[in-house]
Amino acid sequence: NRVIGITAIFFNVLLWGAAPAIIKFGLDSVSPAVFLYYRFLIVTALATPLLYIFRRHFKSVKTPKDLAELLLIGFLTNPLSLGILFFGLRYTTSASAAILAGISPIFIIAASALFLKEKITRFEIAGVVLATAGTLFIIFDTPTQAEAAHPLLGNLIILTYNVVWTLGVLLMKKLALKHNPFVFGYTGW
Repeated sequence: NRVIGITAIFFNVLLWGAAPAIIKFGLDSVSPAVFLYYRFLIVTALATPLLYIFRRHFKSVKTPKDLAELLLIGFLTNPLSLGILFFGLRYTTSASAAILAGISPIFIIAASALFLKEKITRFEIAGVVLATAGTLFIIFDTPTQAEAAHPLLGNLIILTYNVVWTLGVLLMKKLALKHNPFVFGYTGW
């Protein structure tokens, strides 16, 4: 259901709204690579018992191609995209990063229409145009981000995160009917 999907994306964006401030604080003490290593180590350790419980969901992985697709999606949506996001946070403000990372639904809606031929409503088009205009303002409003090391560079890196994340989500959408969501999440961890 389209409304449920967009609502889920919106809820995810809200949760991630606070994340850049927390992540930036953590990056003052530890490098992005170490931060991500422990993040994925903890999640994997906590989720491994679930692997046994939900093993039936992995029956959809029948060929090496299935596994390769899942690992590619997992790599794009987890370590690669988060690595890019964390790297960008070193150069921009957490507020800018939160706003820029929060526009990922715009990328997903536009890319889904362009590459997956999904229909976009007029309301969605208006929202994409408005959000894009606001985003462009934030990207180039670097004088107000004086406390950032290189705000324009950081902002562009955060946009790269959105592109990589969107690519992973598009691939996931293509395979969504074939695999259980737990399979996508676990292979990403």
